[in-house]
Amino acid sequence: MKKHLLLFTLLLFMGFTYAQNLTNAGFDTWTAGVPDGWTLDTQGTDCTFSEVAGETNSAMRCAVTTNGTGVDGEFNQTVLDIIAGQNYDFQVRVKGTTAVTAALRFWCQWQDASSANLTSTNVQPSTYYTTTTSWATYSILQATAPSLAVKVKWVVRLYGLQTTDIDNILSPLPVELTAFSALVQNNTANLTWQTATEVNNYGFEIERIRYEDPSVAEGMRNWNKVGFVNGAGNSNSPKEYSFTDKSASSGKYLYRLKQLDNDGQYTYSKEVEVDLGMPTAFALEQNYPNPFNPTTSLQYAVSAKQFVTIKVFDMLGREVALLVNGEKEPGTYTAEFATTGLASGTYIYRMQSGEFVQTKKMVLLK
Repeated sequence: MKKHLLLFTLLLFMGFTYAQNLTNAGFDTWTAGVPDGWTLDTQGTDCTFSEVAGETNSAMRCAVTTNGTGVDGEFNQTVLDIIAGQNYDFQVRVKGTTAVTAALRFWCQWQDASSANLTSTNVQPSTYYTTTTSWATYSILQATAPSLAVKVKWVVRLYGLQTTDIDNILSPLPVELTAFSALVQNNTANLTWQTATEVNNYGFEIERIRYEDPSVAEGMRNWNKVGFVNGAGNSNSPKEYSFTDKSASSGKYLYRLKQLDNDGQYTYSKEVEVDLGMPTAFALEQNYPNPFNPTTSLQYAVSAKQFVTIKVFDMLGREVALLVNGEKEPGTYTAEFATTGLASGTYIYRMQSGEFVQTKKMVLLK
């Protein structure tokens, strides 16, 4: 029988930043053959895989030789770290060069730790989906992983002669942040937050910025990491977290959480505002970060309207930078120090306002 060539493109996207990266890292390095983590089933033969032009390391093309009858191609990927009781969505977007009726099926097979199929609770629809010349999305929504399930086998099966683009989205239930708030106690900021569920949650970085000009564009804000709290990893029950920031001086601040997955993906929470009041004394804080390269931030407090200067000196006493030189209203401020043209070493910075003088050291490491 005469054989024909079936080409389709499979594109993998994570969809939601919090979600665990369910697709295998094989797409990052493969150049020929089946990408790591993907398996060609016995149904459908003579498949070859290659990268799609213009989509290096993020898409694959599978060429299936078929006689045009029966199953023309079937392949799968096993997804690990499934949590029993969690809900999962499985979606596929398809578009064909021509409209083809009953073009494909897809399903999910839950498995236990020994890779045995949990046949009584698998998600295996018998629907045959049609491709058209515009994108269409087909879904298995809110599929609950049964007891003993630790992984799921994701299967795509193609029928008939066609060229089909497939955009495959695997979306587990993400880390769901249900509350994030701040309370001032004993002149310190106390942050609390709660999650309803967690998947692959490494933890939370706590970030802070002085509330000086909220209209500044997000990309221009200088957020500082002030702490870290470990996450619960995988959980389908509520978890509560807290963090006390003892390093903030008086003034108004914004805080946010940077939630990190074990694979390095992250997302940010909303921002919460904390007001630690007006300063009662002049003060110069230690720069952050320290050591630093190439920039660092210096916070200082002004308790009464005064002319303020902040200068930076090298270890020979030579002035290398003038950071502040003007009259300031009562409040807490931040000065930025950029070190263009300066060598690595220890530097002295000094704040002077009336009779108040304070000096600190900082280290530039290039």
